[in-house]
Amino acid sequence: MSTIVPTTGLERAAGSLTADVSLTLVAAAAGSPLAALLPVLGKTLAAERQRKRVEATLVAMDELLKAHSRQLEELTDPQYKFVNESILALLHTTNERKMALLKNAVRNGLVESDLPSQEAVFLSRIVRDISHEEVDFLARNFAYHRIWLSETPAGEHEVPTVAVTPQSPDGQIVVGLISLGLVMPAEATWDDSGLLRFSPLVVKLLALLREADA
Repeated sequence: MSTIVPTTGLERAAGSLTADVSLTLVAAAAGSPLAALLPVLGKTLAAERQRKRVEATLVAMDELLKAHSRQLEELTDPQYKFVNESILALLHTTNERKMALLKNAVRNGLVESDLPSQEAVFLSRIVRDISHEEVDFLARNFAYHRIWLSETPAGEHEVPTVAVTPQSPDGQIVVGLISLGLVMPAEATWDDSGLLRFSPLVVKLLALLREADA
């Protein structure tokens, strides 16, 4: 005889994300022609898939929090800011790989006690907005000291430099990373003229988004 496992409060909250009443209220507040479609979109197959993805990740995050109860009791204010924003960011993505990154962010944020307040604010905003493709680019290329973003072939450079053409997928990613503040102009020297470099905070971001050790 099968046993029906009661739903938790967290599961019920996740399940309510596409409720007709909630979407109708959002539609009324939005005040745009597209707003009227929200209750209809909430009934689509895509919305149901999204509900299940969000629910599964929220439940996994809930288990993480329970497993780190001691760390929860000792959270600093910056840690709380980062972990809280990482959980909220889940409601703004439909990408499963991004959801996995957010789960990593919650787990690693619980144990990263050395997180200054301003860094927590910056990194929370980055984790919310960054795509998994941008994270992949950072992980693959962070060993390079400089970035050459140009249609012109890269010349010889004294430091390891990755060349990226602006119209390529990687070029679009670099532009996105510039807007996020993770890529910036290199020093104003002759050797670094026209080159870009990674922000010093990239190393901490990658640490917060890394997968658990096997």
